[in-house]
Parts: sequence; structure tokens; C-alpha cells
Amino acid sequence: MLSAIQTTSKETTLQEHAAAEHGSAHDIPAESPKFRHPHKVMLGLYIGAFLGMLSETSMNIALPDLMDEFSVPSGTAQWMVVGYMLAVGVALPCVGFLLKWVKAKTLVMVASTDR
Repeated sequence: MLSAIQTTSKETTLQEHAAAEHGSAHDIPAESPKFRHPHKVMLGLYIGAFLGMLSETSMNIALPDLMDEFSVPSGTAQWMVVGYMLAVGVALPCVGFLLKWVKAKTLVMVASTDR
């Protein structure tokens, strides 16, 4: 396809190339899809950011209890918080990758079951 694009004139658009490959210009949408409700998308992003900060804050509030429970100094307890945040940072992209193959409902059900 790259050679076909290079050999055609500059006046031909990419949509015309795609329409020629598929056989019809009616199959290709003229504009890129737009969100019908962008405020809902932003609300989801805001909630996700809030929950991320909430989990980090709750771990920092739990530092004295962690130090007492595991009998460790404050530096070690702070490294436990850093390890927790690193685990969350690694898990989030993996979940996004898994959502390509598994339904969100199934993934939530598997994650929330006690084993």
C-alpha cells in the first residue's frame, strides 16, 4: 500500500485510497468519531485520579500502624509505601492490556473474588 501512495499524485487524499481499497467511498466515515458525552469521560478521569491520590494518602496515613505491626523503622515503612505505589503503577497498564481480550465485567469479577 505504501508504494501505491507514493506513486499517486499529491491531490489524492488518504480517504480516496482507503475507499479504492474497499471498493466504495460510502464505507469510510468522513470525520473521525467524536465523543457524544465528553463530560462523562472527564468525570471518569477525575474519579480515577481522585482514587489514585486517595490510595496513596491512605498508605501514608497508615505508616505508624505499619511501623508498629511489622516492627520496622520509618524508612522501611516508607519503602513499603513506595513498593505499593510501584505495584499499582505496574498493574494499571497490565489491566488496560487485558481489557483488549477480556470483558471488563469478567475482569472485575475475577479481581474481586477471594481465593
